[in-house]
Amino acid sequence: MAVGDQLKLQLARNGLLIAAVVAVVGAASLAGAGYVYLTPPTEQVTEETNRQQVAAGVDTSAVVTGNETLYDRGTRLRNMPVYFTSASPDLTLHVEASVPDDRQVTVEHRLQVVIRGTRADQVFYENATVLSGGRATVSDGNYERNATLNVSQFRSEVATVQSAAPVGTFRVLVTLDVSYNTTDYTGEFNTSAPLVITGGAYWVDGDISDSRTHSRTVTTREVGSPNMRLVGLLAVLGVVLLVAGVLVRRAPTLVDVTAIETQVARDRYDEWISNGEIPTKREKEYVRTDSLEDLVDIAIDSSKRVIHDRDLEVYAVIEGDLVYFFSPNEDVVADWLDV
Repeated sequence: MAVGDQLKLQLARNGLLIAAVVAVVGAASLAGAGYVYLTPPTEQVTEETNRQQVAAGVDTSAVVTGNETLYDRGTRLRNMPVYFTSASPDLTLHVEASVPDDRQVTVEHRLQVVIRGTRADQVFYENATVLSGGRATVSDGNYERNATLNVSQFRSEVATVQSAAPVGTFRVLVTLDVSYNTTDYTGEFNTSAPLVITGGAYWVDGDISDSRTHSRTVTTREVGSPNMRLVGLLAVLGVVLLVAGVLVRRAPTLVDVTAIETQVARDRYDEWISNGEIPTKREKEYVRTDSLEDLVDIAIDSSKRVIHDRDLEVYAVIEGDLVYFFSPNEDVVADWLDV
């Protein structure tokens, strides 16, 4: 049985339904192409805006005013790992804050030296001395203040406190508290480091500084480009299917349905059909069937064979004076029976 004949038969019989389905799929493809084109992909992008950084810290320096063995008199020592009391007894603490320079920023600070006594990790004594403090509004991004501590005198104060408490551990801390307001952001720092004082030397044991970065997170939606390859594919598919739907709809008018049905039945029941010549005597009775399949059923029921007269294009089953026949060609039948 030829697949092509079967396909033609289905198109001829069900052309309207198949055309409707194909047209719907084609229209859906075109709609899909439009949807893909009109709704390109979007992506959420998160970015930081209004980024501002604030930093603050303490630098140290001391001017040589005494013993000149190590340094020349008048020399300013800066951020030294150790200072000697005999050479430079006065320690200068430089408070510096860096803020945004594109606006007015209010900065407030307090620099203290703290004597703290502890025992078993618990504080039993604390005394804080404010070395410098203040509040100012700056517009150039820099805030600076200085304070000086006479370490020789301060060492005596520490010794007096220690002698009054024979137990526990005493430490000296330099603490810096900074608060700020940049209009957009506010915040504060609290940082410290030990001030170590020995019999003849002193130093700040650590870094007194801190910083903070402020920003705001903004989420935006970016629209990408549509997938034009997919748009083109869907559009072409839609047009092809619509054209195919129109052609399928016209299939019943373009093909001979009866001829195709006959050919399909001829292929299916080939084992029951033989080629031959059909008698046309007027004394015989002729019965026409609606289809070749009906004629084959008669042949099977009567244990006969179907005779195919290829010249007349007529199929027949002969049973005595009775001839059952079928032909897809009306003109041939009329001439054959002399109607």
